[in-house]
Amino acid sequence: MLAMLMEIIAGIPNVKTGCNVSFYGPSSIAESPHYPDMYDVGNCYYFIKVPLGKALALFWLHFNVGTSKEDNQCRGDSVTVYDGTMFSPLRRWTFCGNEEVRNLTSTSNMMTLWFKSNSTQQYDGFQVQYDSFDVPCVTQTYQGNLGIIKSPHFPQPFLVPSCSIYRIQVPAGRVIKLTWNKFSISPNVPVSSCLNYIELYDQWLKSENKIYKFCSGDKLPPSFTSSSNTVYLTFTASTISSLNSGFEGVYRSITRDVCNIKSETPTGAITVPNNPSYLHLDLDCFVTINIIDIDYIILRWVEFGPQLFDNPSLCKNYIAIYNGLINSTDLIMSLKMCQEGNATTLPVKSKNLINVRYRVWDYNHFKNFRFFYIGVSSQQLQKKIKFSNASCEDIEWYYEAPFGNVVVESTLSCKEPASKLATWVMIVIFCGIVNYHGNVP
Repeated sequence: MLAMLMEIIAGIPNVKTGCNVSFYGPSSIAESPHYPDMYDVGNCYYFIKVPLGKALALFWLHFNVGTSKEDNQCRGDSVTVYDGTMFSPLRRWTFCGNEEVRNLTSTSNMMTLWFKSNSTQQYDGFQVQYDSFDVPCVTQTYQGNLGIIKSPHFPQPFLVPSCSIYRIQVPAGRVIKLTWNKFSISPNVPVSSCLNYIELYDQWLKSENKIYKFCSGDKLPPSFTSSSNTVYLTFTASTISSLNSGFEGVYRSITRDVCNIKSETPTGAITVPNNPSYLHLDLDCFVTINIIDIDYIILRWVEFGPQLFDNPSLCKNYIAIYNGLINSTDLIMSLKMCQEGNATTLPVKSKNLINVRYRVWDYNHFKNFRFFYIGVSSQQLQKKIKFSNASCEDIEWYYEAPFGNVVVESTLSCKEPASKLATWVMIVIFCGIVNYHGNVP
């Protein structure tokens, strides 16, 4: 009996009464102050927010607020519902009286209710329930050697909420080059604040395969070359803005030299070696990345074949990275890898050129490796003070990139405490006096 009662209680949404209340759960009930008793004079706000990718459905359980509309206007007490926030609503509705109010569905992951009471008469108010639901994703598959991908309804504004998945697959043995013709989905805000954005994935739709997240209102996303014949692009839209005509991109199927690879797009993913005909051969190959107008090239290692570094002590198989040309001067010694342990996300200081040389003896498909690269095109190194007090300062130096900040150096500096410094000064003075008197005949 107790278990049944707990199950019934668990199925009832949380109820929040009072004024100026925020809701973040998947479902709940909001009530006017003192409901079901008479409410007071005043203004109350109810803010509802659920995770991105979800929308809200509003169901009125009871409504009796003020007098009915006159000339299609609420002149007394009323409830106004905003699709979004009060400051930038996508739509809004105002209700009053004891009319049968309509249930509502949001186009974003937020809704706001404003309850205004300024009349001398009092009523029992309202009770409203909200539920959140997933915005279904529409999946589209593109095949062939050439194609155009577009946001929904392009060049007309896209609808919100919206979720689209684009799967691009070209013939086996080829890779994909993706470029952009048009991109206008969001104001120019930091990626962390984006409500409308795209995410690009290489080979698989997994978090570790994400190349970048992009939403900037006045720039095109960086073009990209894949490591395989499959790319995924996701598009999420949760709010309407003046910049919502959408995007248009072009993909092309291209061939790639399987040993000596050259790549010039600002972002890319590379898997090497990737040709079955190389089985049991000894390989000495190169990857050249040459990007104009960039300050840094960032390498991120994704995976290593389990037999690639099978004998690290001899360094027979290795990956060497050159900051520019392939010579001893430009070799970054710390980036000559003979084992997986020293492979990390690495900023390579190069204006526009790096070379990756790899030696693999007796190649098989367990000796592959894959990495992503991204060219950072900001022109100035930025400084961010992460922590500071009277003694220490923690500084982060970074470049701004379309997908977020790329940290290139972190420094922590601390000063000697004043009391400790004074102690050392006294010791030095004392030793000097002793030494001086010791030398007097």
